[in-house]
Amino acid sequence: MRFNINRRERKNMNLPRRFVYLTALTTLGCHAQEELPGMVKMCLFYPNESGHARSDPILKQDGPSDHVHTFYGPQNFHPDTTYEQLRDTKPEFSSSPIVENQSLYWHPSIYRVTEENGESVYSRANNLESSPYYRWNMDTLPATVAFPPGFRMIAYSDDAGADAGGETGGNMLVECCDFLKNGEEDCVITGGNPLIFPTTACEGLGIAFAMPTCWDESKGIGTDDPFGHVAYTTDGAVGGPCPSGFNKRIPQVHLFVRIKNYQGGVYQLADGNDKFHVDFMNGWQEGKLLEIMQGCEPSGEEGYNPPCGCNQFLTENTDYAKPLCDEEVRQHMIDEATDVVNILPRASNSNAGVVPKTWEDDEDPPFVCAESDATMFIKKFEVKIKKKKTTFIPKVVMFVRDDLNTSFEGAEVTIYYEYEKGNGKMKEKSISKITNDEGKVVINLGKIPKGTPVTIELEYITKEGDYVYDGTKNEQNDDGCPVFSSECSVVTCDENSCEY
Repeated sequence: MRFNINRRERKNMNLPRRFVYLTALTTLGCHAQEELPGMVKMCLFYPNESGHARSDPILKQDGPSDHVHTFYGPQNFHPDTTYEQLRDTKPEFSSSPIVENQSLYWHPSIYRVTEENGESVYSRANNLESSPYYRWNMDTLPATVAFPPGFRMIAYSDDAGADAGGETGGNMLVECCDFLKNGEEDCVITGGNPLIFPTTACEGLGIAFAMPTCWDESKGIGTDDPFGHVAYTTDGAVGGPCPSGFNKRIPQVHLFVRIKNYQGGVYQLADGNDKFHVDFMNGWQEGKLLEIMQGCEPSGEEGYNPPCGCNQFLTENTDYAKPLCDEEVRQHMIDEATDVVNILPRASNSNAGVVPKTWEDDEDPPFVCAESDATMFIKKFEVKIKKKKTTFIPKVVMFVRDDLNTSFEGAEVTIYYEYEKGNGKMKEKSISKITNDEGKVVINLGKIPKGTPVTIELEYITKEGDYVYDGTKNEQNDDGCPVFSSECSVVTCDENSCEY
């Protein structure tokens, strides 16, 4: 299916602009399983993964897992990792945007497959974004409870009941989206089971998968069997009936993963499967999730996708970790290459072993590779105003650098702007430009009527390879707030001046 989605509708969903790709069906009103009134949705936006390794702390604590996984949350994704270690993770050692939630989420790593000199080359997808959405309804039976300490689960896209519910009538979808000049997005959306990667390129590929919400408490917390203690509802709804014997309900964990600048061609999962799966290992501070569930009131908007809420209960992690370097994964976890390889590492073809942990439970992990040379930010920013008789032309000028003050040539910078036209309608547009060898980009916004304020936002800065944009390091305004950061995301200009 192909859809055009208006950017203004995305704003109404309270999503950061970097996640505009990932919720196409919500705004289009596509068929979803009906939900009872009282649904709450909490959205946690992870700016990057925490790393990649052939590790699975749920299934294999004493050795490498069968295939490579991509992790979100704590950088401590060593096979020998416990709930207590996750829970006690310091924010600077986690990609979680929330201090109180150090849960670990992972899925099979995604590889692009090409051929070179007659050999297959597998290049791992890096610099990913993710969002675990949490959904619950405290008015349904069986009662919804918070994940107990140590809880873990694994769900596959072909599990019983996984083909019902969600936004499309199933709990998984894949969407490939491009920006259009008229301020909309053009998205091709498919179901997710089996998982078929699009062969055409797009600006963002999103994969979404929702986990089960019914729990059989008598089967434990998933320590011995991380599959059988949970199940999907019988009708697919988050608040729908649970199968017989499943006496408790847990919040739905709905994981979105996004590959930026999806290149098309051939992609595959690290396990060679066409069934997607997600692992979840609880790392919430004890009592915090229950506090949120009991205190966060529903928005009043019915359906599967009410507005994101509950932020007042959460503490933002302003010092989140970048992806752990592959060198440190090899030094401290499993010593094998997983980034660009000719053969995908599997238990059947690799004799790599687990590197024993060198740090105690009460010690910080010995990770020092910060990848600072791969962090992009805006070193210098300015909006120049050129006045005409009845109009003015804002010109955005910025220089993109890294922590070593190296110019980022070839980075794509996309600016979004809008203003109200004389007929009361809004003019919206996105413009993309590529930085030159000085890391400089100049974007002219065109003629705007005098007396009309225009708002300017940065949609994204991206560059092919292992590069991460960090808006907290951008040039600061007069109040000390980094321009285009989450705290100062909008610049407003008229013909006389701009407010950053």
